[in-house]
Amino acid sequence: MAPVLLYHATPSKFVDDIKAGIKLDRAKPRTDFRRESQAFYLTDNEHIAKTVMTEEVRGFENHPTSVMTFSLELEGLKVKKFSNVLTGEALNEWREHVAYCRLYQKKGVPLPHPPPTVTGNYDVIIGWMSTRKGGQHEPVDSHVWQYAILTEHALSKLKFVKVE
Repeated sequence: MAPVLLYHATPSKFVDDIKAGIKLDRAKPRTDFRRESQAFYLTDNEHIAKTVMTEEVRGFENHPTSVMTFSLELEGLKVKKFSNVLTGEALNEWREHVAYCRLYQKKGVPLPHPPPTVTGNYDVIIGWMSTRKGGQHEPVDSHVWQYAILTEHALSKLKFVKVE
């Protein structure tokens, strides 16, 4: 299996740190595909990385942004890829996963039972980028995929290519 090219937008001042070694513990928790710990997010769409993602880097809107290119070898990794079907059970599975991962737990209120996609011990999760509309999570676009690198094993297969 050939490696897939992926893109990560970041404030330019963080490029050297990322090139020196990605540290999952520096990412924020409760993101689309990870609740209790952190993940490193990339997209397979260079245009999205250069436009949408650069606008989403919170707190750094007025700072120069770079797009880093990486290659990822998926062979040997445990990967969950959500379906590219934007209807029915496939969409509900994705929504349930994202809603659980992004849920802010209220003090004294137990978390709901995690969906199987959360407890699957994956190295990488591939699915749509999300936005919130009408009180629930919705895919940004059926062609906008994000890759969440969840483990050190997956990080070991992620190789830096270039930065723009």
